[in-house]
Amino acid sequence: MGAIVIRAHGNVSPSIHGHAWRDNLGYVANLLGEDEDWLHELSIDMFPEDGRLWVYGVGEDGVTAFTEDGIENLRQIIIDERTAGRAPPRD
Repeated sequence: MGAIVIRAHGNVSPSIHGHAWRDNLGYVANLLGEDEDWLHELSIDMFPEDGRLWVYGVGEDGVTAFTEDGIENLRQIIIDERTAGRAPPRD
């Protein structure tokens, strides 16, 4: 098994700011029943402190991942976007 490196806005972050990453973007999109591309757009302005991380593994390009707090923050962003009428229609 290869090492995993977490990058937070370009800086290697071995402690991940005290949080353990939990789930990648595809899993979270499925969990929340939302479009993965839309969630990516919503999460772009989230910081590691908000629970959004970039995870690199050996032989991978890297993936967006979320802590438990990050998933909860993303849920609130979704509610805010839907309330404001800026959400895509659900399938």
